[in-house]
Amino acid sequence: CSRYFARFHPFLPLLDPARSPDQYYEISPLIFWAIIITAARRHRDYLRLLESLPGPVSNLLWKTVQVSATELMNLWPVQAFIILCNWPLPSNRVWTDPSFLLSNIAVTSAIQIGLHRPEHPKEFLARPSWQYVDFVVNESETSERMRTWAACNIVSNS
Repeated sequence: CSRYFARFHPFLPLLDPARSPDQYYEISPLIFWAIIITAARRHRDYLRLLESLPGPVSNLLWKTVQVSATELMNLWPVQAFIILCNWPLPSNRVWTDPSFLLSNIAVTSAIQIGLHRPEHPKEFLARPSWQYVDFVVNESETSERMRTWAACNIVSNS
């Protein structure tokens, strides 16, 4: 993960560098593997790493997309989609690159979970309830939602 934050994160500062690799894996295996496969592009010691990861990461990616079609998504897969759009999985054909599709899924999912209104996530809960009356988003969560929405727009327009 340190290689990702040193070499890639400065170009699209989406994630929190203070989180550990274990925390990212707990949050979402897809975001963890998106970080790893992106960092593998610059890993000189394990040249075959980038060649061996696209299949399993792609499978995890499409399973996540499939789940998102039936359930309301959260912030983490959207961030993984953004990373995988900006630094796509290696592909030998242009038409097999899923970046365009993923950027559309990321934007649509971001709107569904209310990233375009980062200070009002309660309005976009899957099941609004009285228990969320005092639901407050702290400043770091709002900042992360804003960064994700901005990155979503940057990636979808590039």
